[in-house]
Amino acid sequence: MSYYVYILECADGSFYTNHTHDLNARLEQINQAEDSRCYTYKRLPVKLVYSSCHNSEDEARKSERRIKAWGRKKKLELINAEQAKLGRRVNIEIVERRVH
Repeated sequence: MSYYVYILECADGSFYTNHTHDLNARLEQINQAEDSRCYTYKRLPVKLVYSSCHNSEDEARKSERRIKAWGRKKKLELINAEQAKLGRRVNIEIVERRVH
């Protein structure tokens, strides 16, 4: 069985990272917004901007934890590199947010 690590871009511009064994079903579940406790519940619609396939759930969990530990800039670099590799138009800009 394959497992997927994915990054969603939420309507508010934030990212949601997780893993699943059925990516299409998970995306459908998120977009149905049935669980008000879910991070994405008030941030719909979401857009899939990155996914990677892994041979085991353990590999997927490790990848998910690694990505979740990254800052926004590094996540954006991963997303942009993956989208460019797939020949997609890259439309997410790396913008550093400065706190004054």
